[in-house]
Amino acid sequence: MYFTLTTFTTVGFGDITELSQTARVLTMAQMTGGLLLVGVAARVLAGAVQAGLNRQRQESTVSQHFGAVTTEEPEAGP
Repeated sequence: MYFTLTTFTTVGFGDITELSQTARVLTMAQMTGGLLLVGVAARVLAGAVQAGLNRQRQESTVSQHFGAVTTEEPEAGP
């Protein structure tokens, strides 16, 4: 399990050398936390991009159906 996790996290097999089984377990927990952090950050970023694209689509659909919406008041006549 340790070597599989080390490969997936791209830590490497010589950069950190654990001397005990407890140290390996703690290192595995740290590597797993790092993977989870990257996954959550990617999911949040993808969700933000998707929400922005949905908002942009909705605004363009509304403007196509109703024309451009302006907040200017009409000019007074003579």
